[in-house]
Amino acid sequence: MFFGDLSSSEFFSLIQDHGEIRLVDIWYDTPFYLLDEDSNKETIINTLKKRIDDLSLEVVAHAAAFDVNPIAYSPAAQLLTLEETKKALIFASKIGARFVTLHGGFSSFGGRVTRYDLMLFERFIDELVAFIEAQALEITLCLENDAATPNMMRPLESLHVFQTLLDKHETINVTLDIAHVIKSSISNDQFIVRDPRIDRDTISSFLDSNGKRVKIVHASYPNKYRTHGRIDVSDETFLDVARKIQHAIDPSNFRCIFEYTVEEFSNPCDAMDALVADATSVTEYLEGA
Repeated sequence: MFFGDLSSSEFFSLIQDHGEIRLVDIWYDTPFYLLDEDSNKETIINTLKKRIDDLSLEVVAHAAAFDVNPIAYSPAAQLLTLEETKKALIFASKIGARFVTLHGGFSSFGGRVTRYDLMLFERFIDELVAFIEAQALEITLCLENDAATPNMMRPLESLHVFQTLLDKHETINVTLDIAHVIKSSISNDQFIVRDPRIDRDTISSFLDSNGKRVKIVHASYPNKYRTHGRIDVSDETFLDVARKIQHAIDPSNFRCIFEYTVEEFSNPCDAMDALVADATSVTEYLEGA
């Protein structure tokens, strides 16, 4: 869930009050995770690590995502993105996150991804893989499928681009976002001609090739207000995608994050109540399917 404006103490108090939650996703660039070069840097990390350990939580992480773009055309922006992402990987390693979700950025041309975009992103991935090896970080990068939208093209919405990167780097795995799959499936007259996307039409073939590399699943449902809304546990579209994922993944080595937006609810506690209730319902349904 997105809790960008909560302090760490407020966040972990919510987790403690909802003991059913055993896994959290720590975003590097939400406010209380920001690690500037100041004297509090290690204090922040140590505090997070202690709370995670005290509550016996498993943790995954997101690399820097909000103010960066790995395929920016500005050399300064490219450098900033690389440096912030490296900091995020070190941060993830120190708080005990073994899997780190990575986003693909967005094209400066908006409506299409150019060959230059793909070159930039492939170079970015190469540099991160080399950095992880050089630093001996015990983390695994997981590329996340992006949602297709009418006016913005992202490289990781493309099935071809995604598969090319997975084929090149055997150490890279997958974060599969159900809301992004569904949103990319929505027919929209504004879409220009593009590569096949990771959507309901292609998800089965994608999972046939890469199901065992799916290490993180994000569960939510797009609505007219936001991409990551609350799921309807009786919605057949959601359940169809969820079943396909369930049948393809390694059940002993994946983790599911309910990626809800807290603004959907009257307060954070209500949001957590809904998350626990929905996670329980989906689990019961899939176990009986």
